[in-house]
This record gives sequence, C-alpha cells and structure tokens, in this order.
Amino acid sequence: MARIRGRRSPAAEADRGWSDWSHPITVVTGPYRREVIGNPAEALSFMANRWTAERNDEYLRARHLASEFLRRRTTSAAVRVAFLAAARTAYGVADISAYADGPVADDVDGRPEIDPVQ
Repeated sequence: MARIRGRRSPAAEADRGWSDWSHPITVVTGPYRREVIGNPAEALSFMANRWTAERNDEYLRARHLASEFLRRRTTSAAVRVAFLAAARTAYGVADISAYADGPVADDVDGRPEIDPVQ
C-alpha cells in the first residue's frame, strides 16, 4: 500500500500511552530469554514474530483480540487476559487468576513474570 506524501500513519498520531498496561507482562521463553510485553501492540508483535510454543486456540483468540484492539473494537484489558491465558497454556504457567488484576511476583526490575519453570 502506497503512503501519501506528507501524511502520517494513524499509529504515529496516537498518544504513546493510550494502550499501555499498568503492569507489563514478562514471558520467559528460554533459560536466558525474557520478553517484556507492555501493551496489546507488543503482544501482537510477540505472537506474530517470536512465539515459540504451539499455536493453539487460545493463541489464536489472543492474537485476534490484539488485532481487534488496534482497530479499536475491543478493550486493552480483554487483550491482556487473553494473552495471559495463551501464555499460561503455551509456557506452562500454573495460575493465571492473580495475574489478571496485578503483579504476583516481582522480577529484579519490579515487573510481574510468567515463568515456565513454575
């Protein structure tokens, strides 16, 4: 799709904080690899490009909701809950209920962490 000269994309015009989650999610994908997801756009990028687990129904739902959020058709909270459910299934997190409302365990930088080793 060609870009019209002098026009900025809607994403560039949006306020940077319009979709940030109050508690970013840290997904541990390997022994030395952590991904910090702070908003639905980052969740969609992670699922599209760096998701190493099986792409099951929860993954597809989370990815669809993240895409719908960027079209302003769903809420950021719905994307966060769906992403946490998909990450729990894919990376073996035992409990999701506490993650939906806020942080459970703090990492070194004070962010909640999803750890597949639990």
